[in-house]
Amino acid sequence: MSYRPIPDILRAMETSTLESGTIPPPLSLRFYLWFVIAITVFELCRVATMGSLSFTIPFTGWMIAFPYMFSIFFVFAALRGSKFGPAIKSVRSFLVFAIILGVLEFAFSYGREDFDNPYLRVSLWRPVFTVMIPCLWLIVLNSKAVSTYCSGEPV
Repeated sequence: MSYRPIPDILRAMETSTLESGTIPPPLSLRFYLWFVIAITVFELCRVATMGSLSFTIPFTGWMIAFPYMFSIFFVFAALRGSKFGPAIKSVRSFLVFAIILGVLEFAFSYGREDFDNPYLRVSLWRPVFTVMIPCLWLIVLNSKAVSTYCSGEPV
């Protein structure tokens, strides 16, 4: 198996098919890749500017990009070619884990004393970022197009 740099993989996604696949990657998988990259860059910028953390943590939680950063490798693996079901299963696993953590974290921390510490505040909007958005991506990644592509079956 030959390894190609990321720009070649992205170029192959846009044109037709990858070397090992017979069908092009679904649009939803490509959108997920771009979302993962964008949210990871946002998280790295947010951590680099420590002043913004005290403003954003009540809404987004401590690590908004946690499930997405870890799934970057698996999304690239799934986009390299079809018949890579384990990669997409790993991405789904990260999202399920993030949803469970988001629900538990909100359940145990909402309404508790924050001692006027901005890092301990929890907004009512936090489940949007920690539960609803991962749920949305989980639904999208469970679509028939993604499942068919990753199983390698012809359309």
